[in-house]
Amino acid sequence: SGELDLSQAYAEGIGEYDKLAVRWLYQKFPFDVDEKGSLQAIVKDGLDRGLRFLAHSDNTFEGAAHPTASVWDNGKDLVEGAPARNESS
Repeated sequence: SGELDLSQAYAEGIGEYDKLAVRWLYQKFPFDVDEKGSLQAIVKDGLDRGLRFLAHSDNTFEGAAHPTASVWDNGKDLVEGAPARNESS
């Protein structure tokens, strides 16, 4: 019927950015490890994987279009990240 199936519109569990943030916030380093450098390496890992943070206050007001992120984005391709169309209806 060409209607969108929104029954699975939201991902379950935490996302890759969330996992990165938890790793950065709670990682325990041995005393002989350069903590600052290790934290920078975690950030670099996220950037290398294309993970970015954009706060809701940065992209929810009128005219707040952003070229790399939006509130409901799931991945780099907005079309692929959208809920699947229900072709069986």
